[in-house]
Amino acid sequence: MSKNPLKYLVAGSKAVKLIDHTQVHTLLSGGGHYYGISWNENSLFILDRNAGQGDVVHVYDTMFNLVDTLDLGGSIDGHQILWHSSRLFITDTKHNGILVYDGESLSVENWTSYTYDVDHINSLSVLDDDHIIACHSYAKLNEERSSEFFKVNIETFEAKCVAALGNKVHNLCGNYCCDTHSGEILQIDDDYKIVKKLNLSKWVRGLDTTEDFIVVGGSERAVRAERHDNLPGTVWILTHDFEIVDEITIENLGQVCDIRVLDKKVSHNGLIFNY
Repeated sequence: MSKNPLKYLVAGSKAVKLIDHTQVHTLLSGGGHYYGISWNENSLFILDRNAGQGDVVHVYDTMFNLVDTLDLGGSIDGHQILWHSSRLFITDTKHNGILVYDGESLSVENWTSYTYDVDHINSLSVLDDDHIIACHSYAKLNEERSSEFFKVNIETFEAKCVAALGNKVHNLCGNYCCDTHSGEILQIDDDYKIVKKLNLSKWVRGLDTTEDFIVVGGSERAVRAERHDNLPGTVWILTHDFEIVDEITIENLGQVCDIRVLDKKVSHNGLIFNY
């Protein structure tokens, strides 16, 4: 029986689920593959690849009612999204950059020299008021290269590499990240050096933290189509000492892509969603 002490949202390739302690509710399903979750105080944003018909972001109010859908102008192979500094930042993985939505229009930003998927930019997190951290998961021109974290100025979009670690990393959240292909969650220090790791023996992806817990997702090691369409997802709740508090299998979820904890004290972007 689940001992889950938290409420959180998990985006999977088949559905978006609300996990309310021991109850599982389906918020969104039947569309395309669901990848990224973020919010501000009054709106919830969910990135949907829309079954290959062009990526969109669904916008929900605090009662989880759909109020708008933002067309991203075609397929961008989007991954994580992030609301920060009154804007929505969206990984445009297909074009090796990001999209920025200011509430009225979309702009395309790219600090690399490529306009196609070379670095597999898949994750965004807040560093400070003026900067985000973007994860370059790997280089398709050299797949043995370590994943890299770039410090990106959100006004000029100048970027500087601040770390290289892991291989095909997803999700940086505070002092933790998912080393996806190794099946490990990594704890890192403020200089991005690995302090310790925990092997969870699955395809590890989707990560959030609270003052007391780490919430991390996993998917079965299988070919992409199987992970996306036929297999359940797993979510673990860990202490910051990497002790497993809870493990839940979520049916009809598919591959776990993103996790956001609904907490009244902390959140991934410093904003509390007033649900």
